Amino acid sequence: MKSKTSVARRVLVRIIKFSILAGCCLFLLTACSIIKATEQPEKKDLGVLKPGMSRMAVVSELGLPVKQELKNGYRTELYSFRQGYSKGAKFSRAIFHGTADVFTFGLWEIAGVPIEQYFNGEDTAVLVTYNSSDRVEAVEYLKGGEQSQ
Repeated sequence: MKSKTSVARRVLVRIIKFSILAGCCLFLLTACSIIKATEQPEKKDLGVLKPGMSRMAVVSELGLPVKQELKNGYRTELYSFRQGYSKGAKFSRAIFHGTADVFTFGLWEIAGVPIEQYFNGEDTAVLVTYNSSDRVEAVEYLKGGEQSQ
């Protein structure tokens, strides 16, 4: 027959092991939401899509087009990108996650990481038509939108 102190010791050892394991898991999770917030995509300046802007300005802001066509002297290009967040918004989100981590002893990460995975910018597709001088003639938002500016 086992003594009560021997059983109590084993239970205590299991509780300590579980606590250490849970603490390590929480430690590994801590700051993931902060990092995800700071690594969100940058906000693109959609002001380069105004009529008369040069193609060079559009490409430097949005990157290379995913598709190009040339019809009747007009170049049409499709740009696809993820519209992100300003540096201030990303910094504010990181500060919020850090504060929430401190006040919840790291438990905020259970909610914070999925939140940052969900709010990771808006997929945007824009069709831009240039005139013969490679200046923006017309803009059509196929996905995302002008309201993202």
